[in-house]
Formats: sequence, structure tokens, C-alpha cells
Amino acid sequence: MAPAGYDFSMAGLRGQVSVYLAEYFMADAPISEDTLLVDDLGADSLDLLQVVHMLDDMFDIEIDVDCLPRMLTVGGVFDVVLQLRLQAHSVTES
Repeated sequence: MAPAGYDFSMAGLRGQVSVYLAEYFMADAPISEDTLLVDDLGADSLDLLQVVHMLDDMFDIEIDVDCLPRMLTVGGVFDVVLQLRLQAHSVTES
């Protein structure tokens, strides 16, 4: 079950993902959906794995390593989280 206090609406997810990434990478400037995790935020492979683990916990999802190529930007991260949340929601309703 997902932790209490998380907003799973689309806007809520987008905001939470953006805030988490900005805080994790200590972004000096505002980040956008086009912000690149490696080039703009300085992520390395360990950072990406830690981000995936934290997002798994935050949103009660399981991000497979096959999703990593889609997570090169902040928007890509959001898209993966949203897709997995929608899948988790549809499974719990079945």
C-alpha cells in the first residue's frame, strides 16, 4: 500500500516527481519536463538506481530496469510513474 499523504492525481504525481528529483539532485535552477537527468542534473548510474528505488517506495510501484531508457528526462520519469500507477490501479480494481 502506498504511504499516506501522497496525491495520486496526474497533477499531484507530476508535482511530487518534480519536487523529489529537484531535491535529490539539489537543482540550482527550476526543472522542467525536458530537464535531462544525466546532462542537466548530473545523475550517474547509482543515482538513477537510487531514484528508481525511492520512486518505487513513494508510489507503491515496481519500476523495471527495462524502463530506464524511458527515464532520461524529468518528463520521462513522470510518464513511467504515471503508467505504473495506472496499471496498479487497474489491477486493484479487477
